[in-house]
Amino acid sequence: MTIPTKLAAIATASIIALSPQLAAAQNYGSFGDNIADPGNIPALLQRSNDQDGTSFDTNFPASPPGFENRYSNGLTAAELLPDLLDFDLTDIRHNAVGNAFSAKLPVSLAGGILLGNGSSIPGPIGRGLTPLNESDIASQVDDYLAAVGSLEQNDFMLLYPSGNDAALALNTIALTGPSQNQAVQIVVSGAQANAVNTAASAKKLLDASAGTVLVSNLPNIGQTPAARAGGLSGVQLATLFSTTTNSALNTALTGLSGNQNMLIVADSFTLTNDIVANPGKYGLSDVTNPCSLVPSCVSAGQSVQDQFLFWDPFFPTARGHAISAAFLADTVNAPRTVPAIAELGRFGTESYARNLLGQSGEAVWISGHVGYERFRRARNPFASGYEAEGPSTSLSLGWTNSLGLTVGISAAYSDLDVDYRFISGGFDKRSFNLGAFASIETPIIDLAASISYGIDSYDNLTRNTGVAGQVSSAETEGDSFAIIAQASRDFSFLPGVSFEPTVRVGYSRADFDGFQETGATGLSQNVSAAKLSKTFAEFGAKAQLDLAGLNASLGGFYHVRLDGGEQRISSSLVSLPDFVRSVNVRAADRDYARAEASLSKSIGKLTIGASGTATFADDDFNHLAGRVFLRLTF
Repeated sequence: MTIPTKLAAIATASIIALSPQLAAAQNYGSFGDNIADPGNIPALLQRSNDQDGTSFDTNFPASPPGFENRYSNGLTAAELLPDLLDFDLTDIRHNAVGNAFSAKLPVSLAGGILLGNGSSIPGPIGRGLTPLNESDIASQVDDYLAAVGSLEQNDFMLLYPSGNDAALALNTIALTGPSQNQAVQIVVSGAQANAVNTAASAKKLLDASAGTVLVSNLPNIGQTPAARAGGLSGVQLATLFSTTTNSALNTALTGLSGNQNMLIVADSFTLTNDIVANPGKYGLSDVTNPCSLVPSCVSAGQSVQDQFLFWDPFFPTARGHAISAAFLADTVNAPRTVPAIAELGRFGTESYARNLLGQSGEAVWISGHVGYERFRRARNPFASGYEAEGPSTSLSLGWTNSLGLTVGISAAYSDLDVDYRFISGGFDKRSFNLGAFASIETPIIDLAASISYGIDSYDNLTRNTGVAGQVSSAETEGDSFAIIAQASRDFSFLPGVSFEPTVRVGYSRADFDGFQETGATGLSQNVSAAKLSKTFAEFGAKAQLDLAGLNASLGGFYHVRLDGGEQRISSSLVSLPDFVRSVNVRAADRDYARAEASLSKSIGKLTIGASGTATFADDDFNHLAGRVFLRLTF
C-alpha cells in the first residue's frame, strides 16, 4: 500500500509537535534513518489511519521478532548514548524515522531489490510514489529546531547520514542495469548529495548554538549481508558509496564549528571494518549472517543473539548497537580529556610562584618544605572533570639584610596522580620547577616579586574507551611559567597583632607538545600542541599574630582573571587525520576565592611551621594544599 503524500508530510513533525518547549533544558536530539529509529513509525501509521482513513498495519517493523518496532532486537545506539555521556541531559528527543533520506530527494522507485539479492527495502515511509520524500533527516532537524528554539552550549546533538540514500542509488543500479561507469557515477552522485545534505543539517544545529554536534560517518555498507548477497560488484559499489560519502562529508564539515561549539565526526566506517576483521575482539562469532533470518538465532535467547553483528540484512543487533554507542561515547569523551594537561601545568607553577612571595629570614638562610595537594575540577561541555593529588617538595636559599631586602632562589619537584571523573583514565604529571624571589620592606609599603619556570612531563595518558577492552595511551611534555608581583601594607593595632591588605598581579602560562595516542582502533587521537595563559589580579588581606617566636596568620583573597584563561584544543582521529575538531575551552580557575593560613615557631635559628591554602571557584574547581617547612638561619 502506498502512503499518501500527506502522511509523509507529517512524518517528523508529528513526533515533535506535541512536545513542550523547554527553554532551559539541556537537550539531546538524535536524527537519522532506520539505524537510529526508536520505534517512531507505528505512531505515524496510526496517525494516518486516524486522520486520513488509511488502514496501515501499525506493527511495523514487525515486533516480534524485532524489539518494539525497531530495526533491531534491542535499543539503538542513539538511545543508549545519553547514559554514556557526562552531560546533564534533561530533554531527550529521538527524531529518526526509518527509511528517511538525507533530504528531499526525488523518488522514482518504490521499494525494489537491493543489489539483486531479492530483498526489498521494508516499509512505506519515504518510499511512496511521491515527488518528494517528506520524512527526511533535514526535515527532522528543521522540525526539531522549530519546536525547541535556540540551543545552548550544554546541548548535545547526534546526526547520522542516510543509508537510504545508498539504497536509492543501489536500487536504481539493480533495476536499470547501467554500464559500470554509469553505475559508479550514480553511486558517486548519490554519495556526494548525502554528504552535502548531512553537512547542511549539521550546520543548522551549530548555527542554532548547539554546544556539541556528533556526526557519525557512514558505516561500510559493503560489509552488510545485503551487500554481500549482491556478490563482488555489490560489495564494491556499496563500499564505494560509503567511502565517497565519508570523504565528501569530511570536506563539507571542515570549518563549520566556531570557537564556542564542537563538531565531532565518529569513524563508524573504521569500526565496521574492525568488527568484521576481528569479531572475537568484540565478543562476536557471526558477522556475516542476519540473526533474524537464521532460525536458530531468531528463536534463541539474548546470549545467542548477542553473538551476531547483524539483526537483518542491513542493521545491527542490540549487541552491535551497544558497541556502537560505546564507540560514539568515547569519540566524544576523548578530546574532553585534553584540557586537564595545560590546566594543571599552569596552575601548579602559578601556585609555586605564589608560595615564594614574602619568604624572608635573617642573614643567609635555607628553607625546605614537603607538602601534599589535591585538585578537583568539574566537567563542562568541552572538558572532562578530574581529580588530582600528590606530594611536592622544595628547597629555597635566601639572604635578608638589615634593611629588609630579601633575595633568593628555589627549586621544587611535584608528582600528581590525575584521574578523570566519569571517564575511566588519567595520567601522571611530574614537574621540576626553578624559581627566584625578592622583597623589600619600607616604612610605607612592602613589595615582593617571584618568578617560576617549570619543566612538566605527562606520562601514562590513558583512556579506557569502553570498546572491546581497548585502552588509548600516549605521553607528552611541556613547560610552564609564572611571574607575580605583590604590594602590601602592614598596619599594627596591638603589640604583636597586625593587619596586612595585599594586592597582587601576575601572569602564568603552560603549554604541551602535540602527541599521538595508540591502542584503540578508530578512537585514538592526534592532539595538537596547546597553550593556556592568564593575566590575573588578587585582592585580599591577612591578619597576623607574632608573639614570643610564635607566628600565626590567616588571610583571604579573591583571584580575578584579567585576560586569557582559555585554550584552543585541536585534535583529530588517527583514522581520520584530515578532519580536525577544535574548540576554545575555558579554564575552571578563572575567578576564585582562596584562604591562606600558616603557623610557625622560631627556636633560635630554627623555624618550623605549617601552612595551608584552600581555593574555591563555586562548584567548578577547588584546590587544597598543605605543607610543613623548616627554615635554618646561618
